[in-house]
Amino acid sequence: MLRHAEESTVGYEESKDRDLVTDDLGFTVEASDMIFKAGQSKRIWNEVYKVYVLLNVLFSICVFMVINYDRYIWNSITAIIHGLPGWMF
Repeated sequence: MLRHAEESTVGYEESKDRDLVTDDLGFTVEASDMIFKAGQSKRIWNEVYKVYVLLNVLFSICVFMVINYDRYIWNSITAIIHGLPGWMF
């Protein structure tokens, strides 16, 4: 086994080694966005928070639409009762 290891190192050329890790630059290139410097769980919770905010906005819009629709129905009913056109309200 030792002899096999010695034979494989004789034919080794560092320039042809694609898996060799070298740090020639002296620094590493990092992502510029702060969220990528955080851990994976931080990024996941950030996405969960975005979904929560989006659902909150959609819920608020739905509530607003229901309130206005109820007001429209109520005005139409009172217009019918009083014999007035519904567009007056």
